[in-house]
Formats: sequence, structure tokens, C-alpha cells
Amino acid sequence: EILKEEPNNEKAHSQLGGIYLFAKKFGLAEREFRLSLKYGKNPARTYNNLGMVYLGQGKFEQAKEHFKNALKHNPDSAEANYNLGTVFNLQGFPDKAQKFFQSAKQQNKPLPIMP
Repeated sequence: EILKEEPNNEKAHSQLGGIYLFAKKFGLAEREFRLSLKYGKNPARTYNNLGMVYLGQGKFEQAKEHFKNALKHNPDSAEANYNLGTVFNLQGFPDKAQKFFQSAKQQNKPLPIMP
């Protein structure tokens, strides 16, 4: 409803993308996150969300690219560090993964849970 009144509302696109991601509707989630990126002021969070879209589909290289973009905008992002570590771990690189898990842990924030 809010997007009808405010089609450029970054937060609404991001929240809708999150709903689609949780429902594993990856194409719709990607569309909403890309709109959030277009209209928003928090590219780190949005790149992390796009990474989750690709991670959920098993597209590890695309996921890594987006998590790295998130870290370029916010190197202290616990979520992006954790998620990038997860990708490296899934790809069989536990030593690389550990570096990012350690960075995430140092932020003293709750770690994300994948949908």
C-alpha cells in the first residue's frame, strides 16, 4: 500500500524484499532489493540482502560479490562478514571463512539467521 503512494520508498522496498526472501521468492526479492538500492541511502545493507538472495539459490560467486560490496560500504557489518564467511565455508575454504566469522564476532552483535 505504501509503495502506491511512495514508489521510491527505499525502506518499503527493502522490507518487501525481506518478505519475499523469507518466502524463497528469490526473483521478487531481488527486484525489490534492487529498487531499494536505487532509491536508498544504505547500500551496505542492500548489497548484503542481495547477497542473501544469491546465497539462498546456491549462487555462491554472485553472493560473494554482493557481500564484498556490502563490506566496501561498511567494513564493520557483522552480517556481511558472517555471510561472506558462510559462503567461503560452504565452498570448502574454512580458513578464509574463519577470518570473516572472527570479524563478525568482534562487532558484538547478534549474528543473522538465514531464512
